[in-house]
Amino acid sequence: MLRKQHAGLVPLLGKQSAHDVDKITALEEAGFPVVTKHGVPTLKDALGLIELSIVSLETAGDHHVALCDVVSWENIEGQGGALYTGDLRGAE
Repeated sequence: MLRKQHAGLVPLLGKQSAHDVDKITALEEAGFPVVTKHGVPTLKDALGLIELSIVSLETAGDHHVALCDVVSWENIEGQGGALYTGDLRGAE
């Protein structure tokens, strides 16, 4: 889960493929340290983590929709509120 200060990272994290760019290197070069939590690279100052288990994958045109169960979650202490889609207006 991202914080408001991560709004500028949405194009990197959500609109680019890891096949085309090394996201971890790009995050660190942008000044956002990455740590490993639960065996997964995670923004050090993320708001939280949610571990999901895929229940089913559905085809929706040129996309796929994953239906998931929440396996576990963890809040991460730090500064900054939650990032909401409304916060993204003008951030890109």
